[in-house]
Amino acid sequence: MIAVRFHLFVSAALLMGLSACASADVQRCVDRAPDFSSSMAQETSERAGYELINVSGGGVWLTRDWSLEAYADFSLPFSWLGWRKNDPRRGVTDGGRLLRSPGCEPGQYSYMRAFDREFVQVVQLQPLKRRAGLVHEVQLEKYHQVEYAANQSVKVLSRPDGNRYILVAETVERSGEPTLPDGWTITEHVLDSDLQVDLFGEVTVIRLDNEDSFQGPLPDSVRPGPSVR
Repeated sequence: MIAVRFHLFVSAALLMGLSACASADVQRCVDRAPDFSSSMAQETSERAGYELINVSGGGVWLTRDWSLEAYADFSLPFSWLGWRKNDPRRGVTDGGRLLRSPGCEPGQYSYMRAFDREFVQVVQLQPLKRRAGLVHEVQLEKYHQVEYAANQSVKVLSRPDGNRYILVAETVERSGEPTLPDGWTITEHVLDSDLQVDLFGEVTVIRLDNEDSFQGPLPDSVRPGPSVR
């Protein structure tokens, strides 16, 4: 009986998640690039991004047309049971471009109009998630080009298997330095020249216990230069 009830609850959550998405105005793969130039976040020092995650469907939808205070006060209605809010995050890069939404051709983007705001789909989560003590690892599909300017410092996370990941974003309410598992290291580099990193297709995101978000793995050709610490 308990198993049946759990199955019914999950089924209802999935249906409500799909219903919520259906109740929003969704446009798939249109030829219009997102424009964040007039968003609220551009007028503040936080430059935060606000994401709604479709837990059942795997889509992550981003807007910058919010404020920290209004987002904190906002709660998803019960009809959006299959969705959740992500923590407000800000990029640590010096520039970047979203080249397309997952499932679309280059230059095409999927949009959702909900809660009097426009969201663009930036990510499609993959089923595999791994949590290893101090780190949370997620595989996802995205097409994001990020840039770091010369003379800026960048942080690179290295795992014991040799894979490397670059710091892309941090939570707005960042809580100190992360605690790393044995064998993991973070090195900081000052760039001699501009650096471009293409996060295309299947990307691994590693979120540490202070919510810093490292992404990659970096190809061997990406070498930020000697570490400064």
